[in-house]
Amino acid sequence: RLAKEGLVHLRKTARRNDDLAREAIRRLLRSGAAAPDESRRLARSLWNFPNPTRFDALLCLHVAYFGKPLPPDRLRDVLNQSFGPVTSPADLRTLANHLSDLGRPRTAESLLLAETNSTRRAILLPDLLQARILSRNHLQAAHDLRTHADVLPEAQRIFFASLVARKNNNPEQADALLRQALQQADPNDLAAIRRDKPRGRPWLPRKWPAPHQGTLP
Repeated sequence: RLAKEGLVHLRKTARRNDDLAREAIRRLLRSGAAAPDESRRLARSLWNFPNPTRFDALLCLHVAYFGKPLPPDRLRDVLNQSFGPVTSPADLRTLANHLSDLGRPRTAESLLLAETNSTRRAILLPDLLQARILSRNHLQAAHDLRTHADVLPEAQRIFFASLVARKNNNPEQADALLRQALQQADPNDLAAIRRDKPRGRPWLPRKWPAPHQGTLP
């Protein structure tokens, strides 16, 4: 949450007509601090800037569907018309993460499930697991972990199992699994865990030993 003084500064900056204003509007819309009428006004201003991005389009649709589910087909149509199809796994991962950050993990899950290429689906499995866990579809996430165990490195598989356990209201098991994941993690695993950890949500145990290689912030 942005502090009151920060919101005042962002709103003042958002009234300008430059790149600082555009970034201020993005931050305000991402924060959820603006009321619906203000959000709609900010979204119109954002879209009127030159060369809007996919993320700008996503923010505007997020505002347009305030309080309602954002249909994946509608999102896909708008992005395809304005920016072309999202074909890169990296771009799809970024889009899914933005959706989850905005509180729309179900839309993120639907977008990721629409991927039909088996190689790209394997690359996107961590993002699908994250979206399913955040959308309370953690039973399906647990099933995915069992059926695709060979896709993920062991430390990352155990990490996601800890998130599922925490969603199942089993904090002791979650803490034990997380300790195990961090103790087994190499630097690549740690980088993936940093990327896939829930944003703004408690996921660490109260006490845990440092991993053998590297540290987490």
